[in-house]
Amino acid sequence: MNTTQTITVSSISTQPSLVASKNESVILYNTSTIATIYLSNDVSFNIGGPNVVSLRPLAQIVTDGTHNWYAATSGLVGIGLQVMPGSTATASPADIATAIALSGLPLISDSTEVYNATAVTAAAGSSYILPSASTYFSMPFIGYEIWCSIYTNAATASVFEIELDWYDPSSGVLVDLTRTWVYASGQSSLPHQFRIKGPTKAGELQVRINNAWSSTNAVIYSLVVLNNSRVYAVDSAVTVSALGTFPGFTNVATADAPSRVVYMPGTSIAASGGTLTWLLPLFTGLFTIASLTGSGTTDEGITCTAVADQTAAPIYVQLASNALGKIYQQDCIAPFAQSNLIITNNNASARTIGAGIAMAA
Repeated sequence: MNTTQTITVSSISTQPSLVASKNESVILYNTSTIATIYLSNDVSFNIGGPNVVSLRPLAQIVTDGTHNWYAATSGLVGIGLQVMPGSTATASPADIATAIALSGLPLISDSTEVYNATAVTAAAGSSYILPSASTYFSMPFIGYEIWCSIYTNAATASVFEIELDWYDPSSGVLVDLTRTWVYASGQSSLPHQFRIKGPTKAGELQVRINNAWSSTNAVIYSLVVLNNSRVYAVDSAVTVSALGTFPGFTNVATADAPSRVVYMPGTSIAASGGTLTWLLPLFTGLFTIASLTGSGTTDEGITCTAVADQTAAPIYVQLASNALGKIYQQDCIAPFAQSNLIITNNNASARTIGAGIAMAA
């Protein structure tokens, strides 16, 4: 069969219609939006009997050429069955609806990988624009994710900055930008891994990599840019893994990323202005900080200062004297910068002081 034809199907109460002959393979398409057509290789079949196939509204079926095929409706007349050459059928709307009811509606698309670079060295004092100063990443979907891991071979603290510049494709106008500052780990086997994600701000993106905060330390980074159809309410940045050592820091807070808890155990701090600095994981948004004094009367202060000379807002709280073993806490908002927590002991003698942070989901 080389051409498409439409056959008006008879009612089962009359003679079923011959719609496909033996020795030819064709596609049978039910053009009705309401009626089911019944098919059989028996010219005298009954609906509900053996060897009967139901062809639902707008559905298709392929014959294999081993039999004649006859068609009928349950009573409706004037129903068209399209007979087409071919050997591949598509699912009907009813079949698709049933599949959605059973398994749910999938995402519009999985993540599209826009960029992927591994083990790139950012020289000390350098700055780069990706994909280039004159080109842009196309970001047609509503969500984005940036996955990055960084480390340094230097012995001192290294600050790494990622800037996301969003441009309107039609006008070329810069409509939004976000900067995130983080510290590099000191171990290639245990790099600092973090993720930035949020709603897409415009149709084009440039990523600026900035290692200009240090004139001596090179940073090695791996970077993946994804565009997807996931719905994010706000931008966020968070450490995924920070198990290695960090040059410039003796104390690195223990972070459990899945439970969003950061723990700093009780540590002795020298008297009269002695301080203890903890490097916190990268986290943006609301968090609650709590501290417990260990022994004696305590005059204790806590400040939280972010990298790149940016101060987290507002994080300075003080526990007054005569507060043996008391807990105090405060809600705070972290910026797009990895922060240091500085605990100060203003008492006349050394004190054991610990702290903990609970990060909002």
